[in-house]
Amino acid sequence: MAKVYIRYNSEFLDLFDQPMSVPDPDRKKQNQAREYARAMSIKLQEQVFPEVPMIENATFAQIVMTLAGNIPYGDPPGQGEPALTSRPDEQLHAANIMRAFKSHHPEYVEVESDDLEWFKTLLDEHGGRMFRGVAAQLVRERMDDALDIDEVTAARDRLKARVG
Repeated sequence: MAKVYIRYNSEFLDLFDQPMSVPDPDRKKQNQAREYARAMSIKLQEQVFPEVPMIENATFAQIVMTLAGNIPYGDPPGQGEPALTSRPDEQLHAANIMRAFKSHHPEYVEVESDDLEWFKTLLDEHGGRMFRGVAAQLVRERMDDALDIDEVTAARDRLKARVG
């Protein structure tokens, strides 16, 4: 499998130069939101749904990890149809993308080419389900911004010089 190096910039803005928000995967915050909704339901004697905790001004890595980590995407099943499920190969690709972006270099992300192609296909086929508007296309464009090996070597050398 070939490695691909994607240029990394943590800032991710939409076409209106606004930062993106994604659901916060922090289970403690999610539990607090559920407990608050439960308490309000009792107090108000009506159903109160918890607000989803959000990461405001999400980094590019957080956005990609959220997209990959929420597979499968697709049309909701109709009544009596089985729930959407992801295949083991899809789960492996998603996990590999998430690992790559979780441990990225400050200037690039190293990812296997087949994992990257899977993710690009996911964006092409289900981008509209992932985000409203054109944000998925902006992510797709960033995923196409590959570095050559000389740029990767230079980035590694810059990091070594900074670290000492």
